[in-house]
Amino acid sequence: MSGRIVPYSRLDSLSDSYEIGDLLAKGGFSEVFKGIHKKSGGPRAIKIMEKSILTGKRGMMVARETEILRRCSHPNLLTLYEVVETPTQMCLIMELVTGGDLYDYIVQRKSLTEEEAAKIIKAILKAVEYLHNATPPVVHRDIKPENVLIEDVQTERVMLSDFGLSKILNDPKMVECTPGGTSFYLPPEIIEGIKKHGARPRPTNVQDMKSLDLWSTGIVLYILLCGSPPFKGSIRDQAERQRLLNQINQGVSFPDNKWAGVSEQAKNLVSGLLQVEATKRLTVRQALAHPWILQRDSMPVQLKTPNIFLSEYKSKKEFNDEVDGACKGAHEGQKERKAAEKQIPLNPAGGSSAPAPQRPAFNPMQSSLVKARQMKNK
Repeated sequence: MSGRIVPYSRLDSLSDSYEIGDLLAKGGFSEVFKGIHKKSGGPRAIKIMEKSILTGKRGMMVARETEILRRCSHPNLLTLYEVVETPTQMCLIMELVTGGDLYDYIVQRKSLTEEEAAKIIKAILKAVEYLHNATPPVVHRDIKPENVLIEDVQTERVMLSDFGLSKILNDPKMVECTPGGTSFYLPPEIIEGIKKHGARPRPTNVQDMKSLDLWSTGIVLYILLCGSPPFKGSIRDQAERQRLLNQINQGVSFPDNKWAGVSEQAKNLVSGLLQVEATKRLTVRQALAHPWILQRDSMPVQLKTPNIFLSEYKSKKEFNDEVDGACKGAHEGQKERKAAEKQIPLNPAGGSSAPAPQRPAFNPMQSSLVKARQMKNK
């Protein structure tokens, strides 16, 4: 995973090279549009961000996502085609996936089978395997239905997206772990760490970091098979974090009203991924070798997932509101680096308008966009 040469372009306007179509998605500081590359006619997904708000933490998230996408080449990960900078915007030109995200896939289906669920989970695991085996390894840290894009389940054209919270593990022995991800999908060791240390970085090892992705994949699998998450709670304050931990420590359960008819092999894989102790959790290689993944063609069982999901969450907004509400407070106390993050504007050339001593530890866009620009200028 040494990296691809991703073109970097400076344009007066994005419309110089691309036709901009319908809005596909909207995030906290970005919008994703359907687009067409004028020269080739190729369809694209275009992530547009205003440079004025890409300061500090936001800039670092964009830089991290760009760097990882630049490094990646795998059928279950989005392809980054080009980075475009205009006077006011930073744009990532990416592969267009037409089927929506996994949430949309669930609610639009009248029925779901274990075979389909297995293909989706296999694709996620293959993406995770690629990331974890990279040099240096990458941990996604935010695997959830909204970050899984569906092109075609039958051919396993399922892509993992959104690397803003991901971490590149440059030290093979020890890394700093800061809380990241969405509380529905956070493993108990992260919740316990927030309870003890707040949002301060703390040392952990690479294998434990990798196990975060296996836990969240297990949560996604649980939702796919029965239509609701296994654990519900908040990490907004110490008391709520402890209640959530108590629930998790009791272990995953499979109530008959939601799990009747689901195979024992499927439940076994869920249990393996949702082991409370990280050292007992399945690795990605073990999960991919699980009989439920390997024998998926013999699993025509119809799941109740869409009906249960829609009975609990009437809309995507309702689902996201519950998730977002549970997440409030996840980063309470995370004030380190705030002084450095407040007023340092993003500079794709690797600099900053602030004095050098005030720069963040990771200079936004330096590692990927500057390399791309240098390649272009040669």
